[in-house]
Amino acid sequence: MKRSILKRFFKGEDGSVTILVALSMTVLMGFAALSVDIGMLYNQKREVQNAADAAALAGAMSLPNATLAKSVAKSAAAKNLLQDTSLDTISYSVVPVTPFDGNKTEIEVTVTRKVKTIFAQVLGIADSEVSARAVAKQRSTWAGQSLPFINVNNNYSEDDPITFTIWDKDSEGFYASIDQSDWSGLGDSPNRSFEVTYLDGVNINNGVEANPEAKKKILEEIWDNIQDSDDKTVYILSLKASIIKSKHVTLHNIITGETENIAIEDINTYIQSTKWYIDEDDLVLLEVNLDKYKFKEITLTYKDHHDINTSTLPDVHGVMIYASSLID
Repeated sequence: MKRSILKRFFKGEDGSVTILVALSMTVLMGFAALSVDIGMLYNQKREVQNAADAAALAGAMSLPNATLAKSVAKSAAAKNLLQDTSLDTISYSVVPVTPFDGNKTEIEVTVTRKVKTIFAQVLGIADSEVSARAVAKQRSTWAGQSLPFINVNNNYSEDDPITFTIWDKDSEGFYASIDQSDWSGLGDSPNRSFEVTYLDGVNINNGVEANPEAKKKILEEIWDNIQDSDDKTVYILSLKASIIKSKHVTLHNIITGETENIAIEDINTYIQSTKWYIDEDDLVLLEVNLDKYKFKEITLTYKDHHDINTSTLPDVHGVMIYASSLID
């Protein structure tokens, strides 16, 4: 009798275990199925982010033309999104915004993609949205006869024409030189010029350089080629007229990132101990005549000035090289 009761008990337990195993398998299979959808959405996030990055970079190349930049950004995003045919895309949207945060050289692109799920549909989740954003800025470098100096004292907006000198001392010990890290020789001797880069502002020094002869020789070649020419146009970076008029400039510490708003006449005091740079937003490109050259004294006459953050720079004596970079 006892054996019969025990037999029935264990037989009932076998059935319970079977039910529990079946339920557990269902739950585990559900999680496995969801993990497939989660993995798919993770990959989608990466694809959508790539599309947003590509769209922002492409759009920034057309700035400050906002209409063209938005159109280019949308086309670039669509091209990237439609390359992936492995998933059933229900819809996607591309929203470019420029000027971004008040800056005409920046564009924000937000890309959203709605895709069908695979196994999550069993749980009533038929689709899911994945979104990403990117912000890009138009960058530029001027390649041509831009001299490796910066005008900090001569207010080009007050007189027309204004004649001034560079490479002479603007203040005690300060020759308003652009650091060698921001310029290089362009072309072959005896027809070389300077390529000055100001992607992230220009580093300045007091004129003490490791290889001053390199600068001197290129300047001599420029003067030899230009002194008997009818067109003596060269270019030089300058502080904006409003900054020169205020007699104060903001310097940015290359190492710490801190800023100091100082009197222009005190620049040399600050650049003795560490390297500082002037932000590109505080600069313009001056178009000038090279009237006279001798060692440590160059005489220039102002002709025009150009905003370096636009695409309206002159194409004479050089090339404007546009690039774009992600900033967010």
